[in-house]
Amino acid sequence: ASIAAFFYFSREAPEENSLRGASTVPAFATLLNSSEASWESGNFRMASRLPASVLRLTGGFAAIRMDGGASLVLQGPAVFGISDEHTLDLREGKVLVRLWEDGDIKVHAPGVTLRDLGTEFGILATTGQQTETRFDVFEGTVEVFSRGKKVQPITMKAGEGGHTVQG
Repeated sequence: ASIAAFFYFSREAPEENSLRGASTVPAFATLLNSSEASWESGNFRMASRLPASVLRLTGGFAAIRMDGGASLVLQGPAVFGISDEHTLDLREGKVLVRLWEDGDIKVHAPGVTLRDLGTEFGILATTGQQTETRFDVFEGTVEVFSRGKKVQPITMKAGEGGHTVQG
């Protein structure tokens, strides 16, 4: 939760910029702020619209506002994609997710999907010989789905967390 202290989350409408008009790739999120952020996948600055493609934050922090009502703080190195206004695909890295009362988000990470039910939670996904995803709920509740297994989702509340390991 300490990462969130570095950023101010704006509830204002995202600003337009040249990325939206110049590209045929849809964009579902806006970069609100970044601290020493370096990107392998583009040259993004404050108020840039982020394309719906794989993004690589090689270092620093990035505060992002998704169009569906979620605010994210990612710490590099991170590999992720925003496939629509309600979906974050975290392949690797750390993210803090905060959902506003009118928002909705699902986060797909290796081995698990988390659906936010009005809360704040963090995820750490690592890859290598073993792929591991850890998550912690800081406020509210989160619905957790195990990926690849036919089991009922479980609901976790503030103070709870878990992890998955593959490989």
